[in-house]
Amino acid sequence: MTNRAPSPPYPEQGRATLLRLMDDVMAATAIPDFSRVEEVLATMSGIIAETGVDLPDLAARIEFLKGENAKAKCHSENTDAALWAGDHVRAEALYRTGSLLKQDALHDETNQLADAMRDLGEAPMRPSASAYPIERRMLKADLSNPHEDTLSTAALLGADPFADLAAGLPEAVNDLLLSGADLNTPAGPYEYTALLAALDAPGRNAKTLDRLIAAGADPSGTHPLGDNALTWAMGYRHLDTVTGQSERTLIAYLADKGADPNHKVPGYLTAIQRALFEAGSDQVAALFAAGADLPEAFPVDFQPEKLASATGLMVAAPKPDVLAILLAEGADPNQQDVLGRTATDFLTMEVEAAWGRVDEADPWTLDHAEALEISLGMLERHPG
Repeated sequence: MTNRAPSPPYPEQGRATLLRLMDDVMAATAIPDFSRVEEVLATMSGIIAETGVDLPDLAARIEFLKGENAKAKCHSENTDAALWAGDHVRAEALYRTGSLLKQDALHDETNQLADAMRDLGEAPMRPSASAYPIERRMLKADLSNPHEDTLSTAALLGADPFADLAAGLPEAVNDLLLSGADLNTPAGPYEYTALLAALDAPGRNAKTLDRLIAAGADPSGTHPLGDNALTWAMGYRHLDTVTGQSERTLIAYLADKGADPNHKVPGYLTAIQRALFEAGSDQVAALFAAGADLPEAFPVDFQPEKLASATGLMVAAPKPDVLAILLAEGADPNQQDVLGRTATDFLTMEVEAAWGRVDEADPWTLDHAEALEISLGMLERHPG
């Protein structure tokens, strides 16, 4: 008996399958899940080739959609890379000026393709915006206060007696002390105390903190949502206005006055974890000098998603000088995350991905890839 190759599916079968897959594409672009879009579009291309489904420009439209999805995916990954590296200005700019535009264009093209497929039969249902909410990224405000969305309406509308202090105005401390305001009562849109407001100020320094503490500010107090002075200080946005030495002095001063270097914000990060993600080598070194322990694994729901449950070495990788401090403090290169990966395993994949995103018109992407490769080399050479 002669074996016969199976007959290809009829075009009608292809039409029905494509309509079902179009639902998946629309849902995935609305979330967005770029990898899922890529997977489903590849399947659709295969069905078109195999079944001979006839619709003008269908194959070309799918190829265009693949290209738009690849651009949006790359943009999203670059945004995550900026967050990972602690470059908040770049991350916010990428998110605000590009990611949503590319995502909207991708979703619009998907809807246009769905409309064109009406000629094949019943068109897929368009998901509503509420059915597939766009993933919310960590923007500047989120990074400086991870619980900002939970602040009370009264707090958001309330007056801020510490606004000038947070802005770093020259006479802010004098004016505040003369006003008689309670330095330890949380106030303003961020519900901070005077000490926490001073830690947000451009050019912050231990001298200002000392004046506030001498006037009654509590250095061991906590924010209503859990930060102490040191965890709050690690979300600083004006590192270009301070020096490494002034930061080391400030952190040592806070620890000496009673701020716990191992304090953990409930459900979020310790001071050293936040420093790895948002600060730099001066802050990390100063925390260790103040008695901070090696970082535990990051939360399972941490964003960007690739850092969920990550080890400290994984998070520090875009900053080789920070990674070197962790290794010197005894961080274990063989520690595994919940997926069983060591920092070397994780970085091997991330280095390859980073080099794949290098853009000659964007030098930052080259610097990022080189930094990851330096960190990978350090891990591979480490005797542990």
